[in-house]
Amino acid sequence: MTNEQAIAAADSLSDIQNSFWNCPDIERFETYMDRIAKRYSYIKDDTIIGTAYAFFLERQRTCPRTLSNGDFMEFNAVTDRGIVYIVDWGFGGIMPYSLDIARFIAFLLLSNPKDLFYIIYIIFNKFRCIPIEFYDSIAYFIVQCFVDCIYLYS
Repeated sequence: MTNEQAIAAADSLSDIQNSFWNCPDIERFETYMDRIAKRYSYIKDDTIIGTAYAFFLERQRTCPRTLSNGDFMEFNAVTDRGIVYIVDWGFGGIMPYSLDIARFIAFLLLSNPKDLFYIIYIIFNKFRCIPIEFYDSIAYFIVQCFVDCIYLYS
């Protein structure tokens, strides 16, 4: 993904999330929490990852919620004539805002590790509705993305 595509994807995602900020729907959120709690049960005894994941779980309960794709990676952002369309909404619903942002950052880092600061810059400049006290949610979510990779591929 080029820097221009990353900016366009962040624009599209921020438009969606800003439109549904603090939506009260919880049905999909409860399913999501059950799924990540199950993953935690496999890693809870690991001193470092288990502790970080426990913080992540706690933060999810209080984090502002919005419409999220639930599986937002760069290949779910399809660009056509400068417009980005976000596809594959099979895991989508009202969930913590940081889910899509962190997944986007984590998977961009896997493909473009040299662009870390640029990626973080565009994210925080696009998502202005994020209260500063929830910035750490993104860091915990990035840990969760990497735990997902370990969980799914081991």
